[in-house]
Amino acid sequence: VFYWSKFVEYMDTMFLIMKGKPVSILQSFHHIGAPWDMWVFIMFDNEATWIFVLFNSLIHTIMYGYYGCTLFKIHVPKVIKGSITSLQIVQFVTGFTLVWPYKNIACYSENRNLMFGFYFNYFYVGTVLLLFMNFYYHNYLSKSKHKSA
Repeated sequence: VFYWSKFVEYMDTMFLIMKGKPVSILQSFHHIGAPWDMWVFIMFDNEATWIFVLFNSLIHTIMYGYYGCTLFKIHVPKVIKGSITSLQIVQFVTGFTLVWPYKNIACYSENRNLMFGFYFNYFYVGTVLLLFMNFYYHNYLSKSKHKSA
């Protein structure tokens, strides 16, 4: 079910396109890659799948809760939007930290499929992490520097 929910995120991108809004590389790469990352986990019966499912579900619940509030014109402090991006970055770093020890488990490290999933996940999530950090910097840190100047 979680795997199929990743395809629902395509609608998020589709709505932006239909509204004539630009779709960032971050959003495109993140939404295209998430189902593939999840597929690799499921296909190779990766024990670390719980980490992706738990943290990603938590972040998306918060994020879509925020979007739902804004849709219904419920006032949400602007700081919440930046906090969601921060939580996404923390999600990726925490996931990396929890997944890293799996490579030291003999039955895991000796399984080519599991190690493929390990490296695939680190490549995909690492790229998404860099894109999120770039987004955060340009949207929250560099703007605040310009305002104070």
